Amino acid sequence: MKLELTDAEHELTLHVLQNRLGELRQEIHHCTVSKFTEQLKETEVLLKSVIGKLNPSGVNKT
Repeated sequence: MKLELTDAEHELTLHVLQNRLGELRQEIHHCTVSKFTEQLKETEVLLKSVIGKLNPSGVNKT
């Protein structure tokens, strides 16, 4: 699947995903249920993958 975004849409999407990644890391840190922690960690891996595709240089422009 190919998704085309305007520059503004790209920046907004990247910003939202990076914010969610920070929130997700806090959830993982505070989670006490191991099965749910593993699900959160799997989501973290996917989220990092998408962020990497949107921001291959790794530079935080926001």
